Amino acid sequence: MSYLTKLSQSPRLITLAVCSTMLATIPIDAAFARPTSPSTYQNSCRNIRVSGDILTASCRRINGTFNLTSIRIRGIENIDGILKYS
Repeated sequence: MSYLTKLSQSPRLITLAVCSTMLATIPIDAAFARPTSPSTYQNSCRNIRVSGDILTASCRRINGTFNLTSIRIRGIENIDGILKYS
């Protein structure tokens, strides 16, 4: 008996498949996606600069050479003098 035939004969498996599909389509809230540990890029990068919403740094590769790289900083706001993620 094929997997699809077994699946169609089992209401529990159908429910599980539908629920799994629905959960996979729910976007993750940015609050839950925040890192739980402190940033460590400062330990391996130099010439760290921020200009507008772009953080630029020269970061060490595995082979020891440095790579000039940048990333856009988004979601940080000044709320009455306190920096917060939005």
